[in-house]
Amino acid sequence: MLLYHPSLDLNHATYRIISILEHLDDNELSKKMLHLIGFYYLFPSLLKEIEKWPRKGTKSRKIVNSISSEYETMNNPIRVFFEIRELQEQAIFFLKEKTVYVL
Repeated sequence: MLLYHPSLDLNHATYRIISILEHLDDNELSKKMLHLIGFYYLFPSLLKEIEKWPRKGTKSRKIVNSISSEYETMNNPIRVFFEIRELQEQAIFFLKEKTVYVL
């Protein structure tokens, strides 16, 4: 059986970075923040596990609670976060070499 997940795909990591940067006004973002946003881009249902954010009763809270989590289960999200960092670094290097975006 062949299994695929976008977190292990360099092309998808490149796509995620471009997608994130396109939604910024000035295309300036630290690498740490890019890694964090990229992680939650892959696993949006994990936003529900952030404590004290967003506050109850806000529009942001309703949006986060409406995210489906039926297909996303993982035992150790912290480990996955650090594992995909290497792939994200490769994608950033690739984009720098292609001079599409400068980070």
